Amino acid sequence: MKKLTTTLFAALAAMTVQAQGWEPNYKGVMLQAFYWVEPVDDPTLTDAQRDSIRDAQYGDMKFTTLTKQADELSEFFQLIWTPQSGKTGSYPSMGYDPVYWFNQNGTFGKPSEIRAMTAAFKERGTGIITDVVLNHRSTGSSDWCAFQQETYNGKDLTYAKKGESYTLLPTDICANDDGKTTAAWAAEHGYSLSANDDTGEDFSGFRDLDHHSQNTQRCVKAYLDYLLNNLGYTGFRLDMVKGYSGQFTGLYNSALNVPFSVGEYWDSNDAIKNWMDATRINGEVQSGAFDFQLKWQLGMALNDGNWQALTPNENTCLAWNSYWPRYAVTFVDNHDTGREMYINPAYEVAANAYILSMPGTPCVFLKHWMNHKQQIKQLIYARQYAGLTNQSAIELKHSSQGCVSTRVGGTLEILMGNGYGVYDASANTDMQLVESGNGFALYLSRSVEKPWISLPSGSYEGPVSITLTTLSNQTTDMVYTTDGSEPTAASEKVSSGAAITLNANAVLKVGLLVGGTVKSVVTRNYSIITGVEHAVNIFVTTAENKAPYLYSWSADGELCGSWPGTQLTTTETNSITGTLWYAQSLTTTKDVNIIFNNGNGKQTKNIEGLKEGNHYYYYDGRATYQEVTADYVNTGEAVPVPTITLCVTTKGNAAPHLYAWTENGDELNGSWPGYAMTTSTVNAKTGTLWWTLNIEADELNIILNNGAAGENEKKTSDITGLTEGTYYFYYDGDTQYETVTADYVNSGSVVEPPLYILGEAGDNDWAANVGMEMTAKETGKYIATVSFKGQNDGYSYFSFTKQLGASASDWDAIASARLGAESNDYLVTTDNQPMKLQQGQNAFKIAAGTYGILVDLNEMTVLVGDPTIVGISTTAAGQPANQPCYTLQGTRVSQPTKGLYIRGGKKMMVR
Repeated sequence: MKKLTTTLFAALAAMTVQAQGWEPNYKGVMLQAFYWVEPVDDPTLTDAQRDSIRDAQYGDMKFTTLTKQADELSEFFQLIWTPQSGKTGSYPSMGYDPVYWFNQNGTFGKPSEIRAMTAAFKERGTGIITDVVLNHRSTGSSDWCAFQQETYNGKDLTYAKKGESYTLLPTDICANDDGKTTAAWAAEHGYSLSANDDTGEDFSGFRDLDHHSQNTQRCVKAYLDYLLNNLGYTGFRLDMVKGYSGQFTGLYNSALNVPFSVGEYWDSNDAIKNWMDATRINGEVQSGAFDFQLKWQLGMALNDGNWQALTPNENTCLAWNSYWPRYAVTFVDNHDTGREMYINPAYEVAANAYILSMPGTPCVFLKHWMNHKQQIKQLIYARQYAGLTNQSAIELKHSSQGCVSTRVGGTLEILMGNGYGVYDASANTDMQLVESGNGFALYLSRSVEKPWISLPSGSYEGPVSITLTTLSNQTTDMVYTTDGSEPTAASEKVSSGAAITLNANAVLKVGLLVGGTVKSVVTRNYSIITGVEHAVNIFVTTAENKAPYLYSWSADGELCGSWPGTQLTTTETNSITGTLWYAQSLTTTKDVNIIFNNGNGKQTKNIEGLKEGNHYYYYDGRATYQEVTADYVNTGEAVPVPTITLCVTTKGNAAPHLYAWTENGDELNGSWPGYAMTTSTVNAKTGTLWWTLNIEADELNIILNNGAAGENEKKTSDITGLTEGTYYFYYDGDTQYETVTADYVNSGSVVEPPLYILGEAGDNDWAANVGMEMTAKETGKYIATVSFKGQNDGYSYFSFTKQLGASASDWDAIASARLGAESNDYLVTTDNQPMKLQQGQNAFKIAAGTYGILVDLNEMTVLVGDPTIVGISTTAAGQPANQPCYTLQGTRVSQPTKGLYIRGGKKMMVR
């Protein structure tokens, strides 16, 4: 297994310094690991049918599919661009209708599969670039302005904090979105949009985001932080960056120290350069861009026969420019152009040969990789041999109507065209032809001093013949081994141009033999398929010992009938454990793929790439399966079943209902409203009643609700992406829930969230980040003694907030946490009669003086009067909210986020 390459180490190191868009002198090649699939839009389909279609249509692009190819792909690609992975408004979807940022249960996989993919590739020196859509966002409903609520439930990161809300607001929508159609709709339905117009092109259909908004910036930074530092992505492909100013790309990339970022700015060469200039922070470009103009030049040459369109010109495209190739991501086709503006298929290899021979960072399209894998591998080897980087110099060697030839980096020459008789680079005795095809010829300098092997690493039907050629000015002799051992002077010897034959799997190592010394050893790994049949044996134990169905297929087709396959009847009982196992043996010459199902629409996801031998599984009869090893099966222990434990405490201790489902839409505890939780325990320390439920699943989604129907129904938003483990929630019996930690659950005391007096209380003067913290008297009740100075003609104004902003002007961030009066400037009475408190920004008005204030969030009232009458002692005055705050480990924090803290000698929780 490869260790991290020098290039990747440099990229990761950049994250601790400053984002530069792309590394200087970067040698990597990128793969766009997806292509466009038109989503199925058929409301009559069941979830199981929809998922089966998804697996068939999107199978090449699924994260699990990529992970299984990690060894092969990481040999050739240092960056892999994958689809937008968040949950979208439609399913399946290519990802460009994003509804959620922190719910990553999308078409192509789920969070656990993303992390497995990024970790597998990172271990091999390859980074995963994810598609990111920051220009626009879908609300996921018919309401144009109400974005889905999102709470981050992962580990704390720099910007993303566990339990913190990252919900976009109507005021985060550009004022002129959809040509002001959105503003008209918003006014009709009681919403207010941002006062700022869009800073780029309008995108119709979804809401264009105002990136001047502090709340938008806060949510975007947390989202990108989550992608990089929780899910493990290495960088971003930024969708439709024409839709918002490049300054914001610079702001985000600089804040996150993003090592690799490429923007889709579909426009002229000058416009693309202007956008990259706009991303500069401290004079440094913060993002690369796709070289659309080079793609158009390739189209003129390969589609129209105008070969001279490939004559390099400083001002034509990024790759040919003396300054910009470092930031150029070159490409032949992508998911968009591959549908309509594609390169002539007859010249696909030639086009890839060209971008792989140019400066910039080449991006190979998945369709081309699948169609021409063997040839593209050789072209990448040639780039590696030549040592080309994103800043290699180019030199025009020949330009005529029939062909254009360009020398790059001094060691590689690419001839494009059909005029080979007009110009031949091999006439220069230093250059050796290594690859050619329709419309191109590729030459390497003999100064590279390496052996050239005519067949790349991969799988082949044997036997195979391989030609070995020396690229050397010192020798024509080579030595080789086929068992993976290092060749020596005594190993098998051949001269340049000789062919060897392989009949079985081999690790071929070839080196130059120079004066009795072996130099420049090159390795290729070959899997030789001989077509010999072998057995793949499936063993499965099930919940309640119900016989499952097995659907299986290989590259040769279906192996045990059409869907849903065969219901297994062969059984064995383990003599040690007493476990009943269903068995099926499949005979094939290829790898096997299987799906367990119950014959009635409930199924697992694809289980792919099974090779010869025994494979053991547990299947729950619905969507969950667990792979177990033979050693574990025979220990006498029970088969491990993934379990998710859900613990809920409620307002008034009322038993909640819990509805649960899998990513496939499989209901796990009955149809809506789900299971009425009946099992409860009381925490011995806190006295808190907790309702508990265990569900067997590897990942699920839930909704807490009150079990009622119709207009009396109350439910939370979707709580998604729960994996094996224990989760604690507080549910108010209506629509609100909070995720709490085990430390909080077992703290031994009821910890109340803070409540602040906001406005002109004491010396404060309406700053979003400064308030007077009230004292928690008991559950839901807060008290404070406050002196109002009457700054405005003898009166002061105030309201309350559950959360402070990050800065004095950060009002958007606390808008949803504000509590105020029934009407604006409501004059406070001090007759010991409680006044109504409601969510909103209306302020209370009070005459100068010192008062006691009691806030009851259970009844949503506020009482103002004499401190002793209200029930406040002289020592119970409110504390300034900027009093020093410490973590439980003793670290001082200036702006506490959600979690447990110590302030004023007391434990407090910020929710």
